[in-house]
Amino acid sequence: MPRSRFTAAEWRKIEALNPDDFGLPKRRAKSAVIGTFNTLKLGKDDDDAKHWDYLTNICKRFDLLAVQEVLDDLSGLERLVRGMRGYELLVSDTTGKFPGARRGLTERLAFIYRPDRIRLDDLASDITYDRSWVLETLQQDRALWNQFFDDLDQRLVTWKQTGKGSRPSISNSTTPAFLTFIRQPHCAAFSLINTGAGSDIPFLAINAHLLYGNAKSERKREFTALVQWLIYRAQAVDRMYHTNMILFGDLNLEFKTAAEKRAEIDRLRGLNQGELGSANAALVNFPLLSVHPDRQHLSASEQLFRTNARSSQTYDQIAFFVHPDEFGLPLPVDNKTAGQHGASGYDYGVFRFTDLVAQALDREPDYNDLPRARRDYISRRVNAEFSDHLPAWTRIPLR
Repeated sequence: MPRSRFTAAEWRKIEALNPDDFGLPKRRAKSAVIGTFNTLKLGKDDDDAKHWDYLTNICKRFDLLAVQEVLDDLSGLERLVRGMRGYELLVSDTTGKFPGARRGLTERLAFIYRPDRIRLDDLASDITYDRSWVLETLQQDRALWNQFFDDLDQRLVTWKQTGKGSRPSISNSTTPAFLTFIRQPHCAAFSLINTGAGSDIPFLAINAHLLYGNAKSERKREFTALVQWLIYRAQAVDRMYHTNMILFGDLNLEFKTAAEKRAEIDRLRGLNQGELGSANAALVNFPLLSVHPDRQHLSASEQLFRTNARSSQTYDQIAFFVHPDEFGLPLPVDNKTAGQHGASGYDYGVFRFTDLVAQALDREPDYNDLPRARRDYISRRVNAEFSDHLPAWTRIPLR
């Protein structure tokens, strides 16, 4: 994508700041850092060495990184991984657009990992809804879909008569119910390699970039469908390749009010007493929807980490579906003491590179304290050089 590049003087100011001070985790011998990063149309390689060097230095802090919004042209991703010496790559084929279609954004989902810390096991697959399930969802909501297509036909007639506006189509209409994923989530089996006396920690990693769409209702339906898929698999302990699962990705969770946020958090926590309440099921843990101990002193509106560059939403998530009798991955209760068990203990957070740039260019440590016009300016520059999303991470202690 075209970039409004930082000047050489601006890069010097940015590079003079320590990213650790803005939440970028350090790699440590007795723990593994796993994370998620929507890289905003990561595609063609170019000659902007500063951009690639800084992006590489961010990604090298992770032992396993789930990457979203990789475009069909892999040259940029391949350049990134080449710069991360000792890392390997697993990438999906394209999703989000049928080959040759006029509309849609072709994307890939990728995992970048260190094979000395993360072992790739024998399973890799997309998550799909089969034809029978799609037809069943159509049947269940057929009245809504019939009305949807009738309304679309009427808008097409009006458009042909008046010629006003853009041509109505399915892609620019708000759909009435979930049908299937706009981009198929990608999953792969990995194991955290324990170098000490402890056992390796196997898990199924799911990498997802869910629909943003035309309305909040569409975003919520895709998220609910994916969580429901995970619940089904979490209950099927005897049929799972790896019984524990970690969900990574841009889930486009959007909360306009604190009440909405609390309601969704309560709903997800309630899974542990409801669908996942059986003895054989996993517990679900969304750390980024829990208040980190270091942020409890902040106001209610500021306590949760934000993962978009504008620091207004927590779109991106890392979620654990963990069987309590299997040690190694964090349970919901562990969030209460995150960051309080030493440098290699369980922790989670976000690398706030928007705050870093605000500090570098404006000497303001909090992006949100800048005037609106300046926030917009910095946001455009950050989007162009890095992304419109911030990398989120979790530290897993090894034994």
